[in-house]
Amino acid sequence: MIIGITGKAGCGKSTLADALKRRGLGIIELDKVGHEVLEEIQDKLKELFGAQIISNDHVDRAVLAGIVFNNPEKLRQLNAVVHPLIKKKVIDILSKAQKHLVIDGALLHQIGLDDYCDLVIFVDCPEELALKRLIKRGVDEIKAREILKAQKFLTKYIKSSNYLVINDEEPTKLIESVLKILLAHGVVL
Repeated sequence: MIIGITGKAGCGKSTLADALKRRGLGIIELDKVGHEVLEEIQDKLKELFGAQIISNDHVDRAVLAGIVFNNPEKLRQLNAVVHPLIKKKVIDILSKAQKHLVIDGALLHQIGLDDYCDLVIFVDCPEELALKRLIKRGVDEIKAREILKAQKFLTKYIKSSNYLVINDEEPTKLIESVLKILLAHGVVL
């Protein structure tokens, strides 16, 4: 079974994915796959966004984010190049799967990977709680607010997810809720 976990930053996707990994599920982290893709296409990115995005032979994601974050056209350009490559890599991993897998990523629907999932769980929480969690993780408050503002559009994908789980309590409650959902779909952990 392929399980998609999605939602905004700070809502608990990674906490949930880590708990499922500890219980034996394979995890595909879209952020990690995205970072790999950025490294693989450095030349194309340098051509699109300038040499300043390369530092010590690596893509400086902070510089790249600064360029695209508040520029919808630049973000569209980046996504048009990166998303198909992320999708291809993930599909390749899925084709070789020997066990249940979780795809963990805020952009699951946007990349089109929800079509490959047997089940999609949208994890959400109140914005102020997400903000607190991001700050606790070391994200500057202004940056955390920008991230959450930029990800507001993700809530439109709640309707196309199979389940909405509100994570406004202890992580154990989130994990218990999702384990019940998985059990109802025949995934025993």
